[in-house]
Amino acid sequence: MSEYLDMYMEGWKRGDAALILRSLADDFVYDDPASGPMTRAEFTTHLEGLFGDGAEPSDAAAGAGFESIVDVVRQEKDGQWTAWGWWNTGSEEGAGLLKAGPDGVRLEKLAYYTADPT
Repeated sequence: MSEYLDMYMEGWKRGDAALILRSLADDFVYDDPASGPMTRAEFTTHLEGLFGDGAEPSDAAAGAGFESIVDVVRQEKDGQWTAWGWWNTGSEEGAGLLKAGPDGVRLEKLAYYTADPT
């Protein structure tokens, strides 16, 4: 289960939609305060908008990276993993709460703000 969390976070760091999608459980929900909760199918479309069709990592994967994730805290309880971390894309930053089970990441719930470039 923890390996699904690692895969998911690595996908975001690289900007690799295919890696992110491989880490997801069928009942995955992505809860973004700007757009609201998304099912796995809706999230797949969302990732395509960010990174392309998901077949190949984005240009960010070639070295620049898409997102940094720091200060990750993890807890395992009753066979479920929970992780929380701080992330930054350069234009946005915030916190993400992840939940994972034996079949993959089941939830990401975000809280974030747009970073002031000045």
